[in-house]
Amino acid sequence: MVNIKKAFDEGLENLEKGFAQQVKTSAKAVAGQVGNTQPSGQQGAVQADQQTEEVVNSFYAPSNPNEAHGLSPQQAEGDVKEPSQFVKDQIKDGKTPEEAVKLEALRQKLHQEEYYIPLTERKPAEEEEEQEKKVEEQEKMQDLQEEEQKKKQDDDIALKQAQQKTEKFPGASG
Repeated sequence: MVNIKKAFDEGLENLEKGFAQQVKTSAKAVAGQVGNTQPSGQQGAVQADQQTEEVVNSFYAPSNPNEAHGLSPQQAEGDVKEPSQFVKDQIKDGKTPEEAVKLEALRQKLHQEEYYIPLTERKPAEEEEEQEKKVEEQEKMQDLQEEEQKKKQDDDIALKQAQQKTEKFPGASG
């Protein structure tokens, strides 16, 4: 019991030392990426704080809303719209620009109809349940029809076999 506790305590100490070393290593790596190369004196510390503040501000600075939606800054001013990557790829593949634009419009329409609209405008749960019930009823009806057809075929086969049995083996008189 004492050995287990001693081993546990030693393991915990090793973990703490390893964690402290990892934190120091990570801090040095981050400081190197930011450009903080261990400045000397008070002036260097202020400079490092300013650099850190600039980096943090750049992370949290508001982005250009046009860039966030894949639009170039020129589009906000009303200039000609830059073609999407899909259109560029279609033109590379030999399509005319008009065909490529039509394909892009069709692609976006399909995306809206099949993905976006069903995702955002979901039917109420009651309608979904009703639709599921209808689908189940249709499947049951199909199963019953298939069973009836199979039964009919089995009956036809039995009749044919019975008829052929008497005709195939006429016996001693035939």
